[in-house]
Amino acid sequence: MRRRTLLSGAATGIALLSAGCTTSVSVDDPGASGTDDETTDPATDTMAPTTQYAPNMDFRIVRSDAETVKLVHMEGKQVEDDVTEKVTVTVDGEPVPVLDESGTEHEYLVADDSALGENESAATTYPVSTGNRIFVEASAGSQVAVVWYGEDGRTAVLEEETVD
Repeated sequence: MRRRTLLSGAATGIALLSAGCTTSVSVDDPGASGTDDETTDPATDTMAPTTQYAPNMDFRIVRSDAETVKLVHMEGKQVEDDVTEKVTVTVDGEPVPVLDESGTEHEYLVADDSALGENESAATTYPVSTGNRIFVEASAGSQVAVVWYGEDGRTAVLEEETVD
C-alpha cells in the first residue's frame, strides 16, 4: 500500500511540476503514521479507505473591489459530502461570512446539515467544483484562507493568500 501511495504521489507531483501548477494544500500525510491508510474488506476482498484527507484543490483569491475579495475554485478535486463536514473562509485567522453571487450572506462555503447551527447556511451545495465562487470582505494586507474540515476531525488549509 505504501509503495502504491508513494508512486501515485510522485506521479502527481511530477505532473503538477511539468504543467507548472502549484497548490497550497496542507494536510497530514496519511502514510506518515506508520500504518496503512487502506484495509482489505474480507467480505468483498477490496480495498476500503480508512483515512480521510483534504481534496487537492486550487482556489484563486483576487480583489473584486476596495472591500471585497473573490474566491474561485479553479481546478482540482471536488469537495465531496462523504469526507467533508464543512468548508469555511477565514480572514486573518478568524472565520468570516461568505457572500454568494446574489450577495446573500452565509456562514460557510459548504457544510453538512449536521454542521449548520440554527439560522446558519452555506453558500453552495455539494459537490463544490470548478467554477464555484464566493466573496468575502477583506482589507488590503489581510490573510485570506479557505479551510476544509473533514468528517474525521482533520482540518487543512486549501488555499491561503495575503490580498493586495
